[in-house]
Amino acid sequence: EVRQRRGDLPVALQRGQTGNWPVSRESVKSVVAAMNILFAISEEPKLVFDSAVAAKCAGVRATPPVSFCPATNTLAVDLAGLKKLGAASAGPAGLTGDNTAYSVLISRQMLSLQNARGLALDGATAGLRTACLTGVATRKLAREVRTPDGNTVALTAGDLDEAVAGLLTNGLAASDVNGKAAPAGFARIDAFRTGVLGDEDSCSDMLA
Repeated sequence: EVRQRRGDLPVALQRGQTGNWPVSRESVKSVVAAMNILFAISEEPKLVFDSAVAAKCAGVRATPPVSFCPATNTLAVDLAGLKKLGAASAGPAGLTGDNTAYSVLISRQMLSLQNARGLALDGATAGLRTACLTGVATRKLAREVRTPDGNTVALTAGDLDEAVAGLLTNGLAASDVNGKAAPAGFARIDAFRTGVLGDEDSCSDMLA
């Protein structure tokens, strides 16, 4: 089903070295740092490994295993939950793995980016825009990014399918700040595909 849904997503993103990068504090910090670099984020979100922070955020619901709090520009990570989400497995929607988790992490950081630009973070449009921007981030990671902590972040074989599998199974990477995602898997994949094949402007044009 993943291959069918993936459609014309570029297969070039699946070439290269294979293997997963297990979810850890270090990997989460590096992925967030890579996004700050790739999107030239000036108002970098604060990263905390405390799910209780998300529960205390005013005006929004927590979206474990990663939540974004607009009031404090904070990414709250439940590391155990994110590790579970990133565990390699095979299911009806296809293979899941590390990038199933990282795509969710990236999607919450894309909410921070939208918040800094004064965009609405709740509702169906926000969820699809988030999926689109997560696709843009995926495309940007086709090239290696060196982070300040000395790690190199880049896509490896299968990462694209892992992201698509996550969009089909839990939809978190295509959800708004409250975790509400478009019910149709096709809509989630279409928004993600628009980002992978385009750029940030493509996301704005699609959802204008």
